[in-house]
Amino acid sequence: MKIRFWGTRGSIAKAGQSTLRYGGNTSCVEVRSAAGDLIILDAGTGLHGLAQSLLREPTAPRSGSLLISHTHWDHIQGIPFFAPFYQPGQRWSIFGPSGVHKSLDELLHGQMSQDYFPVAMEDFNAHVETCDLKEGHFSVGDISVTTQYLNHPGVTIGYRIVVDGKTLVYPRHSPTADASPAAAAPRRPAAKTPATATSWPGPTSSSTTHSTPLKSTTSAWAGATAPWSTSPTSPSTPTCAA
Repeated sequence: MKIRFWGTRGSIAKAGQSTLRYGGNTSCVEVRSAAGDLIILDAGTGLHGLAQSLLREPTAPRSGSLLISHTHWDHIQGIPFFAPFYQPGQRWSIFGPSGVHKSLDELLHGQMSQDYFPVAMEDFNAHVETCDLKEGHFSVGDISVTTQYLNHPGVTIGYRIVVDGKTLVYPRHSPTADASPAAAAPRRPAAKTPATATSWPGPTSSSTTHSTPLKSTTSAWAGATAPWSTSPTSPSTPTCAA
């Protein structure tokens, strides 16, 4: 498993001297399996840089999956600028939770409506499908994905990804025991490769429940017991719209 962080900020992208070390883009993480399968965690402004990298890569995959934690702006603003979506012959799936009143497909189309953006999702030349997620478990090829709701305004999902015998934990916001009724379910095994993107210096950020280094350490390095309590026997079939 190879992991590359293209964006780690929360709320708003920012350029300047203060962001030179970690970058100024919002959430986007590239995950590659040993077989070359591609999963992208969140589609913030960092997605544009990832797209440009794929265009320069002679053997870049022409298909992949985007796993969206939630549809706040800083997690989806890169979608209109993801160049592979405009290339014929490419196939992509966008997974994520539906909103309070709208499906994931409706929310993403809304971001690219003429009121907000000059290009519509209907202008994509690639085959792009959107898939609504709930808590549970599903697979993308040989990659196993477990989801659980997180404690954040709106509907937010965290991901536990198992591939190549390694486990990656991505709770983009605060995973707490009271985030969902599933918190009372049996605990899952500890993550072997915990990696979380944190936005706030901490120690806590109760007003926005963005992840902090302390919360990441608690949830991931200490065994990921809080965010990954979903029963492993709970399958979840994503509802997809082409």
